[in-house]
Amino acid sequence: MTLAVLGFQLLIFISMFIAILLGRGWLKVATGFWVLFTLFGSIYTMGLMALQLITIYFSYQLCMKFWLWRWSPR
Repeated sequence: MTLAVLGFQLLIFISMFIAILLGRGWLKVATGFWVLFTLFGSIYTMGLMALQLITIYFSYQLCMKFWLWRWSPR
């Protein structure tokens, strides 16, 4: 796996984290965009597609945990 592939996965996470800072609706939009880009974009190998979908899934889960932590009463 090259540094460019890992950097792109980091870009996906960062964009989703910025989206959750704007609100839950924006996170859903960003997640939908990345899923559509992965499925219908310019990704031609199954391994890279799987890696990207896994990255999107875990990024979404982590961002939702951050959202719940941020808005939970302390």
